[in-house]
Amino acid sequence: MRRSRTKSKNILLGVCSSAACFKALSLASALVKKGHEVKTVLSPSAAKLISPQLFSAVTKNEAFSEQFGESFAFSDGHISLSDWADLYVIAPATANTIGKLAAGICDNLLLTLAVSRRVKLFIAPAMESVMWKNGFVRENVAKLKSSGVRFIGPVNGRLASGSTGPGRMSEAEDIIKKLPL
Repeated sequence: MRRSRTKSKNILLGVCSSAACFKALSLASALVKKGHEVKTVLSPSAAKLISPQLFSAVTKNEAFSEQFGESFAFSDGHISLSDWADLYVIAPATANTIGKLAAGICDNLLLTLAVSRRVKLFIAPAMESVMWKNGFVRENVAKLKSSGVRFIGPVNGRLASGSTGPGRMSEAEDIIKKLPL
């Protein structure tokens, strides 16, 4: 697949299992409205929390969640989406995914594409404050930042537990403002 050479971008949107995954649908919609092509990859847990068909309806593209699904006819098919993309955004990104990515673990399609990408990776974390502040998570974030991964947020706000603090995923428009579009 060839990369876009026009003003619009091919954006791979990774969605992790988080209470904030509904915001990823808003992000996908806003990117499409701005004229970008969006393909969505959901972690297996995210695909149980929010329907991949919702992303397909918003983006007019198939949403993926299976590492070696029927959509991939060739042996390298599971990484072909990384060749298509101009940039990769994971929003929301859980502590679990951040940790696995920092360790180079590729146990699902979302992570495999992140490790095989040749484009910039942007991560919009979403988790409880106690998780965001945890030393292991901070180390993983620092490791990814030192590798060139760019973080957008999280911000302070109301969290899924009802508490308030850092860990809330940035809003779609705030994420878009920080992307090289």
